[in-house]
Amino acid sequence: RLDSTAQWCYGAGIHCSNSAPVFHNSSISNNVTVSTSWAYGGGVHCTSASNPSFYNCTISDNYLTGNGWAYGAGIYMTQNSSPQITNTIISGNHSNDASRCYGGGMYAESGSSPVLTNVRITENIMDGNAIWYYGAGAYFTGSNTNPVLINVTIADNVRSNGSTIDGSGIFAGQTALVTVDNSVSWNINSGAEISVSGATVNIDYSCIRNGYTGTGNISSAPMFVSASDYHLQLVS
Repeated sequence: RLDSTAQWCYGAGIHCSNSAPVFHNSSISNNVTVSTSWAYGGGVHCTSASNPSFYNCTISDNYLTGNGWAYGAGIYMTQNSSPQITNTIISGNHSNDASRCYGGGMYAESGSSPVLTNVRITENIMDGNAIWYYGAGAYFTGSNTNPVLINVTIADNVRSNGSTIDGSGIFAGQTALVTVDNSVSWNINSGAEISVSGATVNIDYSCIRNGYTGTGNISSAPMFVSASDYHLQLVS
């Protein structure tokens, strides 16, 4: 547990600064980050050109509490930090007691361009009493922020009282360039599934709730195996 009476609090699980650690078969879970104002990265915080790699990992059930802003309850990236995230689950992370919730599963800004391959971003929860909610699954923003998502499932990320989230799956802002291929974004919240403000989001061969312009995209229900198993049924 990481508590701070200062305005900023970063990464109770892992904090990376100008580094490139490699994590295999690791669980980053049940960490608590508490700040009186700004809280960043409940599970993982990456800054100053950090490029960690995560293989077969779980980033789950981390709590991010800030009386003002909560950024990236699962993982937060800034200042040209671009993790490689492969075969990893980002799930059940919570943004609590914040007035502004950004990026339930992950948040990337300021030239940070993560590459996600075979990743599941699911069941992350934002506090229901905040003022602003952006990117229940992921939030990408800023110049030279160019994330790539391949074979990624973003599903069942919610606000605790079931109300609107701006970008139920993904929020992209401020000239970010987001590339999504062969993925699923299916989050049952009111508001757009993919919300774009000044950014470019290219999505192809993917299943997007309510649809999205691109090559080979569909909008029919993905037909997960069950409420807790996000593999697809054979008839999907």
